[in-house]
Amino acid sequence: MSPDFHAKNIGSVKLLQETGWSAWAYNTGFGFGGLQRVGWHTVSVSIAVIYYNHDTSEHVVALRQELPPFSLRKDWDRIIAYARSYPWAEQGGDAAKGSFNGPFVNWPKSMYKAWHTNSNTFVGNTLKAANINFAWGNPYISGNHPGSTVPTQNWEAFDKFYAQYPPWKGGAAPPMPPGVPPDAPDQHAHPPAPPPSVPLDGPLPHFGPYPDEDYA
Repeated sequence: MSPDFHAKNIGSVKLLQETGWSAWAYNTGFGFGGLQRVGWHTVSVSIAVIYYNHDTSEHVVALRQELPPFSLRKDWDRIIAYARSYPWAEQGGDAAKGSFNGPFVNWPKSMYKAWHTNSNTFVGNTLKAANINFAWGNPYISGNHPGSTVPTQNWEAFDKFYAQYPPWKGGAAPPMPPGVPPDAPDQHAHPPAPPPSVPLDGPLPHFGPYPDEDYA
């Protein structure tokens, strides 16, 4: 959490991990421990959902208003525009965490993985899209922040997911998808290795305190 720089909250946007979902996946015939049954099966998955409510408990200053005063509204508008069009998550609107129940627009891109395309990926790319110089590793965000620098398709080992078969939460599973998908991976060949997870690290940004300035 950042120190008190007389920050004023003008809005909030965050990407959260939603658990408790299941999805149909087509297995290639391989898996941890050896050969697996080729075909459709259900997999527990997490979903990336973007919310815009104002209950953020921790923050770090990414924008600061210099003197003489000028508006930060354009910077904030760029952040919101990028978040609303982010293709690697679903949109939860102003509702509370856990309230997302579809419809799915970006599945399977919206699959959440803690060590790949995740909330850190979203933060770094959102600020970059708004032309804001910000880096992980600054003094006010302690600990590790794993994630991919560039968003890529998350994956479950040896499984392939399809947009026409979105996840569900609770209750009975939808009917099993029919047949073999036209682009199903070759069951006689191991799938390619997933893209490497690149830590979001970089040089430290310049921080205050800056008296008599406003922050967003």
